[in-house]
Amino acid sequence: MVIGERTLVSPIFSPVSATETELFFTYDKGNIIKIDENGVIQALAEGTVTITGSTEYGVSASFTVTVSNFNFADEIAALQNYILERTPLVDKKFDMNEDGEIDVFDLALLKRKYIYEGNNNEK
Repeated sequence: MVIGERTLVSPIFSPVSATETELFFTYDKGNIIKIDENGVIQALAEGTVTITGSTEYGVSASFTVTVSNFNFADEIAALQNYILERTPLVDKKFDMNEDGEIDVFDLALLKRKYIYEGNNNEK
């Protein structure tokens, strides 16, 4: 997680027909995260925390969450500058995909490919 991010704990109970599904959360480092009564985790500070979800009958499971101070906007800007310093500025487009990877498109090559494949009269 990144500082400021929120996510919902989504436990999977086994068997699926389990009737006792209310969880109470405890964690060892309250300065790193907080969890509300609905299971929403909010990242507060950098670090790693162990979270335990327990039922009133003593069934429990634990997991760890690592919170970082990663700033995507700064990283994207730095990477764009790095790429632009090493390539011509003409006809470049940057886009971030769902996986957080940055795609660099050479619009001139895409245009040529489209013209060549889409209309055989132009090249």
